Amino acid sequence: MSKRTFTVIASDCTTTVLLGPLLPRLLAEAPGVRIKVAPPGPDYVDAVRSVRCDLLFWPSYLLNPELDRFPRAPLFTDEFVLAAARDSTSFDHPLSAAELATTPCVRLTPFTCRDNTIDLIAALESAAPPVITVGSFALALEVVSRTHLVTTAQRRLFELKREALGLREVEMATPLPELTMTMYWHPRTGRSPAHQWLRSRVQDAAAALGLS
Repeated sequence: MSKRTFTVIASDCTTTVLLGPLLPRLLAEAPGVRIKVAPPGPDYVDAVRSVRCDLLFWPSYLLNPELDRFPRAPLFTDEFVLAAARDSTSFDHPLSAAELATTPCVRLTPFTCRDNTIDLIAALESAAPPVITVGSFALALEVVSRTHLVTTAQRRLFELKREALGLREVEMATPLPELTMTMYWHPRTGRSPAHQWLRSRVQDAAAALGLS
């Protein structure tokens, strides 16, 4: 394949779980390819619309009608868990939604998209008072491991970090939401051989890792 750069938008969780193992394979198969991974921002839909990004990875639980206009492919399912430090003794019973709403937590930095303010953690934790706000799921887990706080994170990322960070799962009386991570792209790139190659490799990686 000729030299070219692909830009993808993905959270740190998707990058760690899916793209991290995939990127070395892409570069080995196509040494001329360069991959730029950017975090989601307020203009994530416009980035797809203007083809400033080649792929957007976006979870189904954050529905956005504007994304319905674009071709897509579901990649893998996941669920959220409530994480705390392993030696924390503050959570010795399943937490109810009401208790969670008053439990100090680590929250992700919200961003604004047009008229809608989207906060990945606030969407799950209702009115839970944030003590610390950070920019990534991985950093939230890092902070939780050193404090008495809790945070929500995708199970796949949580399981990867659990032992190294000394984390444990806090049981919830009501399960937290599930999600389907979906890949979006612009119709203009649908028949491009280079883009077809990239999308197929992403889908192969999801299947090979047992994520689909």
